Amino acid sequence: MFCETCRNAIAFFYKYIGWVLVTAILITACHGGSPQNPSLESGRSLSTDCRVVEHAVGKTKICGKPQKIAVLEPKMLSMILALDVQPAAYADAYSVRSPQFDNPSQQIPYLGNFVNSQPINLGDRSQPSLESLTLLKPDLILGLNSQDNQLLSAIAPTVLINNQQNWQDNIQIVAKALDNQKNIPSIITSQEEQLAKVRTQLTTLVKTHPRVLNIACSQSMNYIEVTYNGDTIELLEKIGLLLFLTRINRHICLSICLLMKKMLQHYWNLHRCTSVIVREQLTGTNSLNSWNLQF
Repeated sequence: MFCETCRNAIAFFYKYIGWVLVTAILITACHGGSPQNPSLESGRSLSTDCRVVEHAVGKTKICGKPQKIAVLEPKMLSMILALDVQPAAYADAYSVRSPQFDNPSQQIPYLGNFVNSQPINLGDRSQPSLESLTLLKPDLILGLNSQDNQLLSAIAPTVLINNQQNWQDNIQIVAKALDNQKNIPSIITSQEEQLAKVRTQLTTLVKTHPRVLNIACSQSMNYIEVTYNGDTIELLEKIGLLLFLTRINRHICLSICLLMKKMLQHYWNLHRCTSVIVREQLTGTNSLNSWNLQF
């Protein structure tokens, strides 16, 4: 019975989560540190229109309206697109064997249709190319706090957001960095309206298939992570869906892992999935238990 439930939950998840995530991205996209190196900042500092932006890893002084924006992560890309700003450079979660995103609709998942520029390819978001950034000489670098690197702020003013913070707070940080805050209220209102429409459209689905299992896979598909927090979970819960498992034990964890491995092997003919990570939120705390099962 449990295995059958797991299969149904996983099948449901893969059938509908892609559509839900694309909807979430469309909702956002359609609306549209540390001290810096003085030698690289001299040209920008000529402007008297300066502001200090507080973000996840400190404070950054930004002068004028940045024109050349380097974006180090997909979530940050969705935010600047919502603010009607185009990237000059971009680091994605997926490898693209091209020095430039010259066909973004085909090269950038989900968001590519909204990218009108042809941004420089900075490589993998986990290790964006510092050499390409230096050659680009951006006015601003935007990324996540997990990407914190003092070398970034030596290249250009750098603003990093906390991935665990809600998007409404994060987009206000980004908007201040871009000197583009006037549309924030309308973006938030529009997102809420679109979310209400989606909730209505999925009413029947939520009643018949209320529980979901949130899965994240590496690009190489060599591990799978079952997660219980983040933007995806927040979105699903607002739609009315429930997490498939809020508390798990090692026996359930093993069953999930084996089912997902079989699913990968059956549907994608993948036999190199070596591990599955399941993170459990500890009741009454912000801590997580992580179990890594090797195959």
